[in-house]
Amino acid sequence: MSKHIMWSALALAVLLSQHASAQDRSFSAYQTTTAPKIDGQIDLGEWDAAGVPIYVDRDRPLSGFDNPIPEDPYGGADDLSYQFRAMWVEPFMLYMLVEINDDIAMDEDPKNLWERDQVELFFDGDDQHGNDVPESFQWWDNPEPFGKFGVSRYTTFEGNSGKMSDNADDIYADDDVNFIAAAAQAAETGVNANYFVEYAISFESMFLRGAFGDDSVTEAAGQLVADHTTVKAQIALSDDDNYEDLDIDTSRSSTLAFLGLSDWRMTTEFADMLFAGPYVAGGITGDFDGNGALEVADIDALTAAAAAGNNEAKYDLTGDSLVDANDITKWVHDEKKTWIGDANLDGLFNTTDLVVLFSAGTYEIDTPAVWSSGDFDGDGKFGTSDLVAALSDGGYEGGPRAAVSAVPEPTSATLMLLGVLPLLRRRK
Repeated sequence: MSKHIMWSALALAVLLSQHASAQDRSFSAYQTTTAPKIDGQIDLGEWDAAGVPIYVDRDRPLSGFDNPIPEDPYGGADDLSYQFRAMWVEPFMLYMLVEINDDIAMDEDPKNLWERDQVELFFDGDDQHGNDVPESFQWWDNPEPFGKFGVSRYTTFEGNSGKMSDNADDIYADDDVNFIAAAAQAAETGVNANYFVEYAISFESMFLRGAFGDDSVTEAAGQLVADHTTVKAQIALSDDDNYEDLDIDTSRSSTLAFLGLSDWRMTTEFADMLFAGPYVAGGITGDFDGNGALEVADIDALTAAAAAGNNEAKYDLTGDSLVDANDITKWVHDEKKTWIGDANLDGLFNTTDLVVLFSAGTYEIDTPAVWSSGDFDGDGKFGTSDLVAALSDGGYEGGPRAAVSAVPEPTSATLMLLGVLPLLRRRK
């Protein structure tokens, strides 16, 4: 087969797919028997049962609410970032802690009720698989009582549905008319303008109104169930600090959100909140977001950490005080037991991964990349060296790594693709 034909075949495979790189779209709420107190204080060990906090900052993709918001309005992690974790108690109660780094304390403007600093939680109880049909997903006029729970740094509530209180005991009050769906308290930490919000959210109304389908929980159980109940959820942080001197309309605050998707109207883009069993301290090696699984988000975080060059201890899997390609290889080979090049982490390195990689649009251009977009060696870019590393690992079209008992010899397909690499750069 000529090199020209091989390149054409590879290019055709890439163009046949419209799918972008894989992305982890889940986080876990861990089961506990000891509920935290919603009191505006974080006591030592009180939230340990919720596992490792999931960190969100400006490095995740951003989007606004149909406003001409600058691409990167945040001045670093101290300006705006947050971390969150969740746990649950039988039968219906979810607890969440959101800790915010902020440099400027903002209250609402009378002309803009959303300008104040606040945390916003969204839950989709109408369609467990998510949908983007506005008629079926409007918090303010939908009979489903759940939806948005907004809490500012001053424990001011803002939401389109679901009555809230600052006292968790109100959730259990025997009052069907004034049913309290959630309780929350916020408090400032005394460092910069940092603050945190504690939530207790009852899912009882979802069960009583039949909002959970058979795929989420059995009718006989009638409660949240470990490893079985899944809820569409989004955690977002509204902040409007940086727009006072900008001549643009920010009638809605810019928002930093988990998965980087701030638009509550796109419920298909929400994460899957998994109700898991008890959190085990130490967890799984390489599970950097603490959701109990080794997924694309974890290896993306590791490659990004290697590229950053900060040698952050939690990413040092080899114990040499460095975070580099060796840690990536250890994660891939020893922890995930797959191949360099397995971009979507399905356990195989094949044409599907090449499609994912080239669809990401980061090859040999000055655009940051992570594992799922082609950075296999931790230099922050997707280039020929990454393809060489992947093809040299010996897994291309070789099946699952766990099934291979010895280091495989390069296949003919691998050798052919290695021969194509010079053409990839030449034909750019």
